[in-house]
Amino acid sequence: MLMAIIRFWDIPPISILHTVFESNANPAYRANVLTVFLGSCAALSVIFLCILLILDGNGTYKDRKVPCHVFYSAVCAGVLFAFSPSIWEYAIQAEVFALNNLLSALLLSFTLQYLSIPDTCYTQTWLLIVKVSLVTGLCISNQHTSIFYIVVCVPVLCISKHSVLVLNDWYLWSAIVSGIVGLSPYIFLIARSFEQPIDSWGDQRGVHGFLRHFLRQEYGTFSLAAIWESGIENSWSDALSRLYLFTKAYDEESFHLGIPCMTLFITIQVLYKRKTGCTVILACYVVYILMINFLANLSFSEFHIKIFARMWQQSSIIGFACIGSVFSFILSFDWAYSFRKALPILTVLIASYCISLHYDTMDRSYVETFGNYAVDLMKPLPPKSMLLLNDDANCNLVYYIQHCENYRQDISSLRLPLLTYEWWNPMQHKQHYDHVKIPGDIHHPYRTDGYDFKQFLDSNVPLENNLSTAHVSKKEKSSRRPVYIAGPFKSGDSSQDVYQRIPVGLAERIINPDEAVDLLEFATLVDKTLELFDLDAAIENPPSGSWELVIQAKYIERLILSSQFIAKRVMNSDIRLKDKFKIMKTAMNLYNQTFALFTNSFINNIFTEEQYIALAKNAGTCSGYIGQLIKEHDYTDNRTIVAGKEMFRFWNIAVESCASSSEFSVDMKTLCTEVSHYVSLSVNPMTSERFSHAKGFDFVKNDIARFVLEKYGSNS
Repeated sequence: MLMAIIRFWDIPPISILHTVFESNANPAYRANVLTVFLGSCAALSVIFLCILLILDGNGTYKDRKVPCHVFYSAVCAGVLFAFSPSIWEYAIQAEVFALNNLLSALLLSFTLQYLSIPDTCYTQTWLLIVKVSLVTGLCISNQHTSIFYIVVCVPVLCISKHSVLVLNDWYLWSAIVSGIVGLSPYIFLIARSFEQPIDSWGDQRGVHGFLRHFLRQEYGTFSLAAIWESGIENSWSDALSRLYLFTKAYDEESFHLGIPCMTLFITIQVLYKRKTGCTVILACYVVYILMINFLANLSFSEFHIKIFARMWQQSSIIGFACIGSVFSFILSFDWAYSFRKALPILTVLIASYCISLHYDTMDRSYVETFGNYAVDLMKPLPPKSMLLLNDDANCNLVYYIQHCENYRQDISSLRLPLLTYEWWNPMQHKQHYDHVKIPGDIHHPYRTDGYDFKQFLDSNVPLENNLSTAHVSKKEKSSRRPVYIAGPFKSGDSSQDVYQRIPVGLAERIINPDEAVDLLEFATLVDKTLELFDLDAAIENPPSGSWELVIQAKYIERLILSSQFIAKRVMNSDIRLKDKFKIMKTAMNLYNQTFALFTNSFINNIFTEEQYIALAKNAGTCSGYIGQLIKEHDYTDNRTIVAGKEMFRFWNIAVESCASSSEFSVDMKTLCTEVSHYVSLSVNPMTSERFSHAKGFDFVKNDIARFVLEKYGSNS
């Protein structure tokens, strides 16, 4: 709306507005800045809520003056809220949570105001009824988790001392109209549905389709995931486990102030018999944390914990407001009078401390990872390919760069999660994906009208020209596009596993089960693809739990996958020795690139230490095998020495990791013992060469290797 006003009236905008709305700013930048604005407003709303909470409890709302210690206590609460890690993280990226926090805080604030106004303030009562109704509609339009505040606030308002006014015709119709205005985004959604836009929010052209979307029936109403995909059955034991995780997270997010302050706030509420408003806010808090943790039917994997942890943000609004209320209560005593004079300075110091504590982690100004990833994913793909997408990063980044920045629009990108929805076929297939053959109504292997993904691939993967496909027409064969996938197949369906997946950059080419792979051609393709990647732009040490870490891990996973694809096939193949050497050099280039990107952030966050050791062992083995190929080719130069050095460089990594930990499986201890045996002797087992006295091999960790052998009791 603000942008439209500026453009229409040709108002010279101030510098910040010019930055936000200038025409050459990309859509992602504008969306992120809008989220920052909404996140800032959410923090201001928490300050407002905290002031109302304090004044309601002290019974001083009629006196409109806000005492100094009340104001600064509320500001401290807002600062702590704004710069707590999860709130800050989702306030600087285009996400739903900043707006949800703002609307939820306004709903609670207007509820407190309504409960505190005198009986005779009819105009103010009417205005607050309109505000509450409007914000209630907007809350429901934006995010459904706000319903757990609404089911407490709205009934309380209806049975409050102003209930007679609420049921008055004028007040009631005002509330209904305001609520409809708040729900107006759904009107837009219905109108937009008739245009059948690509990857829409469903089919809202009828009542059934609208209710299906409104009630989130694809996921399961009041659930985060469908059971057949990644959801689990709810149980009280799981709910208690989530409550424990929530309590732990709240303690960390609130700088270890949350739990003691919340306990003190409840104690004050009981002992001092404070007003109804405080009780309503506490009721909202309890209802929300109980319901959201019981209904979050996701597993306890690290990935799923991070997903439902985002839902805890809404409770932080009340959690931090209560912290500010306790600050104010403590400062209200006479003995705290001297502290009140220093409150402005203390507030600035608290803000500075909070910012400095997490600034390095939250600073994303230098990050180009996401745009680079989407380009690197699509750049190597041939024209008019079909790209199947799964997981948030792949789906959203490719969708953005195709439809917002018009990159590689020749590629048909198909989001696999949407195929599991009943509305996708009638809304999307003929309109946007008529070249894709859909073998049923819905991707669901357990429904009679559904299909499994093998059937989908059978209908779309290009066919080879051989006797088994002789019955297929040339037109049918020529119409099929090369099929690639980025991300895993949908969980709950393993039928497609018979197909081969050939790594191609950050994607994988899907080919028929019996189709042969030319390894030399594959290695050449890998070399060309690596040249397209801007791996120098990788972040040196991405923060734990960040999306940057996830994206960078995708590069590493793809490099590992390509190197392992080569190593598994080339050693026992009948390829010419010269070609084997060239292919293995490609594999070693992949391993070198992998370890150049690998930092401590990935160990125990993305990869386990055992996986890291196995990777180093495999990389060293490939180097040793190159030494064997050189020796078999009867080279007389020192290239076997170079290969040996490369082998021990990787095996040193494995040996050092083996020495630093003892909590390994039996298989991993065997691997550590095997590698340490060869390192302790400085031997390349592939060529039977010993380098213990060779020049330039003093870097080999012989002593550490012998320590590992003693540690695991080897008699090697």
